[in-house]
Amino acid sequence: MTDPAADRDLRPGGAAFAVPASGGEPERLTGPELLCGGVWWLGDRLVTAALKGGPVGHVRLYALGPGGAAEIETGLDRNVMTGHPGYPGASPALLGDDLVFCARDGGRTHLYRIPGGELATKIVPEEVSVAGASTAAGRLAYVAASPHSAGEIYLLEPGEPAARRLTAHAPADLDPYVPERRTFTAPDGTVVEGFVWRDENAATPGPLLLDIHGGPHNAWAPVLDGFRVYRQILAARGWTVLAINPRASDGYGEAFYTAAVGAWGLADTQDFLAAVDTLVAEGVADPERLAVTGYSYGGYMTCWLTATTDRFKAAVSGGPVTDLTSMSGTSDMGLLLKEYECPGDLAAQSPLTHVGRVTAPTLLLHGESDDRCPIGQSEQWFAALRERRVPVTLVRYPGASHLFQGGGRPSHRYDYNERMIAWLERWAG
Repeated sequence: MTDPAADRDLRPGGAAFAVPASGGEPERLTGPELLCGGVWWLGDRLVTAALKGGPVGHVRLYALGPGGAAEIETGLDRNVMTGHPGYPGASPALLGDDLVFCARDGGRTHLYRIPGGELATKIVPEEVSVAGASTAAGRLAYVAASPHSAGEIYLLEPGEPAARRLTAHAPADLDPYVPERRTFTAPDGTVVEGFVWRDENAATPGPLLLDIHGGPHNAWAPVLDGFRVYRQILAARGWTVLAINPRASDGYGEAFYTAAVGAWGLADTQDFLAAVDTLVAEGVADPERLAVTGYSYGGYMTCWLTATTDRFKAAVSGGPVTDLTSMSGTSDMGLLLKEYECPGDLAAQSPLTHVGRVTAPTLLLHGESDDRCPIGQSEQWFAALRERRVPVTLVRYPGASHLFQGGGRPSHRYDYNERMIAWLERWAG
């Protein structure tokens, strides 16, 4: 008989246990249907944030006790965000007797409050996106970005209707380009949200950069992004930057979140092209000066779009996935990818299968110590384009992990932005 413990590496798992302070055997508090991502003592109860039924879907809150796990009703079809690099949020906490937690709504991560017996209500301004929070003595402090700042600290005092900003990291004379919220309709009728950065005085039609987020279960927020400075610089140089939250993005309900499972590149391509076509039809974007970029899953889609369409004149792909077959055997999340995100024909959904159609000059930016999307993914794409004499450059960042673009060495992050801008200006500007 096979020992179940021997195959733990083949099954996603994450259970909550209680261990008596006096010693003894641990007591399991959750069943195998829950994948717990954290446990917190909140007042007189133990709370966990967990996925139910599998590793792809919305995280929800559960109260744990001797009888098992009971879902805490929030009234939201939204993903609970406990906070991870690249995925802003905060641990659940108590504010007085009320439970507070983060969830993604549209492109932003918001703080919500559940008074006793009631459903969740939003307690931060609509325009901010939260990336950290704590409570003490009835006070709530949180960190949030806005369209005018990449991050400030706010304090909500008991009885006060609104939080007070405590910091001013953004210079008083900073006047960034603020994105315009747009919605676009794909050919199958699906409506997706997007954000457009541009100088209203820029000549039209002009060059356009389609900027694709990673994940794919993540989302762009219409706030000042301290990592993606290229948006502001390109807008100042007459570019339009278009960021889309296509199907599979977070913040639009669980059905939307899982809409590209088993259909990477197949389900969401129309979302991107519909938005680009709209800006071309409006006279904002020049169809002969379209460029595309993205990181991680965004890098995958950058390669996919240049391999399956001829729309883009330049591409910058960061930390991409290009071959799902080799990725499934070399990534630290290869099994999750193969079994849950892309079940089926990996080759059909791999950009490398279609690389023979690529004509767009491509810049590849990749960390050498990337365990999530190993650098071999870029090496395969580079070799395939080089053999076909398509202009291509691969930049390798020594010691850089998958998260270097946002949290790596400042010199690497600066270089990433500089190289991207120069490549786009050269080939599509």
